[in-house]
Amino acid sequence: MIGVDSITNLADVINLLGDYTSWLGVRKFGSVCKWLSGTTLTTSVHEDDGGTCLTYWNGHLHDYPCNEPLDVAIVCDIPDSK
Repeated sequence: MIGVDSITNLADVINLLGDYTSWLGVRKFGSVCKWLSGTTLTTSVHEDDGGTCLTYWNGHLHDYPCNEPLDVAIVCDIPDSK
């Protein structure tokens, strides 16, 4: 999975995803959202429904229950070949 750690990277990933739903590697701890790296998410979530994972869906960031199945796109970071 690609590591998204800035607004610029997030915008690039959202542009790449288009209409696909994707988990973005963010977990909620109370009212604080953190990337897998531990960095706090500074972007607001469109709807706060009490889920502990963060997804991109329909042009917005949404929380989602981590224990429920989700048919999502997976974004991988492939290094440039040299």
